[in-house]
Amino acid sequence: VPFKENAAYSTRRVSALNRQLLDTGYFSNIKVLPQIDQAKDNQLPVKVELTPKASHSIELGLGADIGQTTDKAFDPRVRVTWRTPQVNKYGHSQETSLEWSPERPKFLTTDGCTCPEPEISSQRPLSGPESNFMSISADGSVNGK
Repeated sequence: VPFKENAAYSTRRVSALNRQLLDTGYFSNIKVLPQIDQAKDNQLPVKVELTPKASHSIELGLGADIGQTTDKAFDPRVRVTWRTPQVNKYGHSQETSLEWSPERPKFLTTDGCTCPEPEISSQRPLSGPESNFMSISADGSVNGK
């Protein structure tokens, strides 16, 4: 949280909290709402409403290139993407895509972690979340055309 309890209200800090929550990739909907009607003694409560992303999502894409080649051929394309925003309690996520076209089949998988950085000491934590991602891809092409 980019501000401490009893800190002066700042739109910039509320926006920063919204951005930090969005950057985790764990939520499909995020609302950071100052509770203006509950302001009292120079205190402004902030309400945070979070909707978790689905534990798995699958996306299917169909398309084609028509007439983009010299022979004005019809080139179909299919893409399937599987996403898991949180694989385990450590914050790992995964995304796997398989794309097929006659000229260029492709496979891509990404394992990532939006994990908090370790603290150097209780007095001086390092700033913000750190994102670590590893990608593996395979790209093939069909020869002879």
